[in-house]
Amino acid sequence: MITCKHTLIRVSSKEQKGILIAVIEGKYKGRKSIEVPKLWDKYYNMYKENTIKAVDVMKILKLKKTTFYKLINQYEESN
Repeated sequence: MITCKHTLIRVSSKEQKGILIAVIEGKYKGRKSIEVPKLWDKYYNMYKENTIKAVDVMKILKLKKTTFYKLINQYEESN
């Protein structure tokens, strides 16, 4: 078991070094940002007016819970 733990540590440090080098070279940009769905404005307004539930908006737009609320926060901060 000790060998497994050491191997995992060694792999993750190699990953960290590789990512650091890629960032310095400008190749690593990180995870891509979330794209706002096309009908976001329509369903966001319906959600805020309480004519539709958050769960229903998530199903219609095929969003996960965290993504849905992240989009709400981004939308409200920009407006």
